[in-house]
Amino acid sequence: MWFRTSSSYAHHLSGRHLSRDYLDDVEYFAVHCPETTGVYLIPIEQLQTRTEAALRVESPRNHQRRRIRFAADFEIAKVSVVAG
Repeated sequence: MWFRTSSSYAHHLSGRHLSRDYLDDVEYFAVHCPETTGVYLIPIEQLQTRTEAALRVESPRNHQRRRIRFAADFEIAKVSVVAG
C-alpha cells in the first residue's frame, strides 16, 4: 500500500516548488487503507522519503524481512467506511 508524504503545489502560479514534504512539521502519518479497512499510524522517523512511502500488507514470496515496513506493525484500528 502506497501513500503520499508530501503536498502538491503544482497548481500554484509561482511553479518554483512542485511539492512540500512534512519532515519538520509532523510526528506521525495516519493512513487508512479501504482494502484492508486498517488504520495505520506511522512515525515520520520510520520514513526515509520526501514524496511517498509504502506499507507491506502481505509477506513477500521470497520471505525478505529487512527494510520492509509491515502494515500490521503500525495498525491501530479497523474502520469500515460506507458510502451513503
